[in-house]
Amino acid sequence: MHGFTVATLYLIVGGLVFLLGVVILREAPREKANRATFLMLFFGGLGSVLGAIGFILEGAGGAARAGSTDLLRSFNYLWELFFPSLLYFACVFPSENRLIRRIPLASLWIFAPHVFHLALMVLQSQGAVTGQMVAWLAKNPIGASIVHVMRLPMELVFGFHVILFSAVNLLYIVAALTLLWLSYRRATNPRIRVQLRTIFIGLASCAGLYAIAVPIPTLLNHTWSPLTRSTLIVAALVLGSAGIAYSMVRYRFLDAKLIARKSILYALTSAFLVSVYLTIIRQIDALLESVAGFDVTVFETAILLIALVLFQPVVSWLEEALENVFLRERSDHRTLLRHMSGEVLTVLDLKALAETVLQTLREGVSARTTVMLIAPAAHEPMARGFGGRVDL
Repeated sequence: MHGFTVATLYLIVGGLVFLLGVVILREAPREKANRATFLMLFFGGLGSVLGAIGFILEGAGGAARAGSTDLLRSFNYLWELFFPSLLYFACVFPSENRLIRRIPLASLWIFAPHVFHLALMVLQSQGAVTGQMVAWLAKNPIGASIVHVMRLPMELVFGFHVILFSAVNLLYIVAALTLLWLSYRRATNPRIRVQLRTIFIGLASCAGLYAIAVPIPTLLNHTWSPLTRSTLIVAALVLGSAGIAYSMVRYRFLDAKLIARKSILYALTSAFLVSVYLTIIRQIDALLESVAGFDVTVFETAILLIALVLFQPVVSWLEEALENVFLRERSDHRTLLRHMSGEVLTVLDLKALAETVLQTLREGVSARTTVMLIAPAAHEPMARGFGGRVDL
């Protein structure tokens, strides 16, 4: 029962993270920042799904577990591509780093160490095939010399690559967070700054919990229990994804459209209700099954019908409450125009009017440079602007 509840939680978290990544990619599939965010969320969601599979295999018994452990362990290394995705995201948001522009195929170089690590894990898991290749090479004098020369380096690589890549993951985390912090310090647009601050807090919490769960214990030769380790990893994933989702919904991260932001709210609301339903009903079923002679089928059917009747009204109420909290900010175009129209109606001086409009644009539009030209018929033209060597 406990394993089912944890696996359900992991699958819900992984599904939400996948959905968030797809929403971001569909918004602007050609933008590097959107692609980097999608990759980050995809590999992060993969970690949560693999955690669910692990708990399901544990509940399936020793026979099922014995044949699946190596495969699951190989996939665990695949989801660590989250870290190069994190570094790549830090290099392209809010603007592309100069180093990325100067180095040819820089994005591929960022992923190269982890792809190499994945290839090592595949070779290590295929010991029989590797042994046959070595035996075939050893039949030839030149091949035997190559095997003899490469034996010690390969043994060292296979023996210490897990510890080495724990250090590599920590290095990627530090580099990504440093780049995000520097971008936050350089940003001048208020909305970009608050986006970066929100994402930095979420990703820093995510990376910190993951570092506590995996790389640091590996370097210190310490092991957590499977439940503690998985809980830390999923908590890290939730915090990182929540930071991105909150920045999208509240501050229009990556210029997300209103439909995409509302779809995120709808998915979160639905997932919350489904998780509550599954958790409570499973516990009640277990309690009723302990009562001799009680058939839970009728009870489950009745509860399902009640849930179907109440689901849509509850979802609508929660959506409305969340929209009132998250979607009413100055950066929303409707709110921006409504707020500005109320202010400019009482302004009579042309210069004061220009300053009011410019200040509203500064706070609500994520533009590096904004220039406004006012050319009334009865007055001299007036220019105002900010950003990008513009100070009028």
